[in-house]
Parts: sequence; structure tokens; C-alpha cells
Amino acid sequence: MSRVLRATKGSYRTGLAACRGNAFIRGFLLLVLLQSLLPRAESAEWVPVTGKVMFGGTPLCAMVLANGQNMFSCSGDGSFTLSVPLDGNGEITVMTFAQGFAPFRQTLSAAQVANITVNMERESEGRPLVVVHSVQASTRARWTVINGTIEYNGTPVCALILANGKHMFSCNTDLGQFSLEVPIDSSGNVTLFAFVSGFQPYKVIVPIPDNNINILGEYTGSYTIEVDNCLDPESNGIYDFSINISIDYQNDNSFSGTAIGTTSFLGESFSENLSFSGVITKTGVISGETTHTFLDTGGVGTFSGGLSGNTLSIVNTGHDTYGDVCTYTRVITAVR
Repeated sequence: MSRVLRATKGSYRTGLAACRGNAFIRGFLLLVLLQSLLPRAESAEWVPVTGKVMFGGTPLCAMVLANGQNMFSCSGDGSFTLSVPLDGNGEITVMTFAQGFAPFRQTLSAAQVANITVNMERESEGRPLVVVHSVQASTRARWTVINGTIEYNGTPVCALILANGKHMFSCNTDLGQFSLEVPIDSSGNVTLFAFVSGFQPYKVIVPIPDNNINILGEYTGSYTIEVDNCLDPESNGIYDFSINISIDYQNDNSFSGTAIGTTSFLGESFSENLSFSGVITKTGVISGETTHTFLDTGGVGTFSGGLSGNTLSIVNTGHDTYGDVCTYTRVITAVR
């Protein structure tokens, strides 16, 4: 680090227990917070909906949905109790979902929703849905975007689509189409479900490639650089910079970019130029090599860190190859 910054050293120093064995039900847990799986009713009248979910006399742990309200029937006896708004026609649509069973759907009047018995049927081996899917990069670390279509005999189908706790319906203007941004699970996969009443439920586990994280973009932030082992000991110290990073190239999991770090002294600005070349994993972990120039010095280094959401964190260590020939550590944080 050049002597022009010597005087700045001082100023810059700074549950549901019953469902635990059911992987499908665990995948639904985030849905407890969903706003609605059916359109909310405009009517101000709410009614109680009660009943049990059964299969051949055996209680089932299932997700029960009714006009946007939901709960699990996992108390051991298959029972559920919901307070539900009537829809615009004064009716309630009850839906239930359980792994290994065909979805259930029935529309009832307010007088018919007390002590319902939902008799589930095993998923059919016939009438299979045809689901075509693809994945693309998300700007969020450890997330991906899964897109696709759902059909039966070439006809688009209105279905409930679930993927790693996120949901949508492939209905209305999106008939037979879906697109969800979802978190990648700890195994690096997305589990995709599709449910249509009267059809065999669809399930596939989609492995997400390492290159699925999109690191491209413009980032702004700051960094602290600790300079040591300089030929001129007075250059040693800790200095603060602002930074602008441009990651403008990505191919599979490889990326590269440049950055400009800026600091000021006695009203004058000084800039450091950096370049990055590295790789990013599907969990957002990054590593690679750097070069830099600052005034009459320059050098090389390595970096490690990660992309979490839109926040890029980098620890960069290295040394000058000409000039004052110092060692350094930069700790960088920047946001896209």
C-alpha cells in the first residue's frame, strides 16, 4: 500500500409430531402460512367445517383445505375443525391431500359441512398426468426457479403445484403452466408435486445443477483491507474503501468480473482496481483468484465467500508482486 495513505491508519481502523414420519406432510408445513389456496370469499359470513379424513375406517394424516383455510388432520383420529368463509355462491369447497392417495375435492352448502367424512382413495394407476419441467437460475442463493407444463392427453390441466413448500395453481390464464421460485433442499434437490382430482398424483425429485445460482449483476458496498509485511513498515495498516463490483460473465458455474475500490485522503480520491475469476456452487459458495493494482503497486490473490440472496461476501488474501510488495487481506461486503 502506498505511503500516500500512511496518515490515514488511525482514522480508518475499525410440528406436528403425528406427521414426522410422513415426508410428504413435512413438505406441506410451510403452507400453513399461505394466504389462500382458493379465492377468498367476499361474503362476511363464516361457518364451522368439521369432519374426519379416513381410508377404509383408518384415520389419515392429511392436509385439509376449505375456501382458503387449512389445517392438518394429524391428531390421531383424522379429525379437523375449521372456520371458513362462504364463497360468492354461499358454498364451501373442501379439498384434502395425503401422500399415496388421490386428491379429494367436493363443493358443499353451508348446511352440509358439519361432521363430514372424507373417504380417501388410493392413487390410481391410470390417468397419469404428463408434466414437463425445467429449472433456471435464481438471483437468491440456494433457490431456483422451476417452470413447466401439465397436461392429460395433450390438454392443459388445472392442478395444484407444490415444490419444496411453495405452491400455485396451473389454472385460469396460466392453464397448464407453472413457474415457482423455490428453496433448494439440503440434498440439492427440488421435490415437485402435481395434484388433480381424479388423476394419479405426480411426484418427481429434481436435482439442481451446481451452476443454478445466478451471480451476475452490479454490486455496491465496502471493504476493509489489512496491509502487512510491507517493505516500508509505515505502509502497514488497516484502510477502508467503498466498492463497486461488476460480475458480467457466467458460464455454468464459472464467473468473472471487475471491481473498483475507492478511498479518500485530504479531499483527494484514490482508486484500486480488482479482477475476480472463480466458481459458484449451487449452495452459493464462491472461490477463485484475484488480481489488483493500486497506484504504483499490484499483485495477485485468492478469495472465498458466498452469495446469500443478493448479498456478496468475500474474504480475499494475497500479496503484491511489484511496488511496496505487501501482503493483504480484504473483507468485502456488497449488495446487488
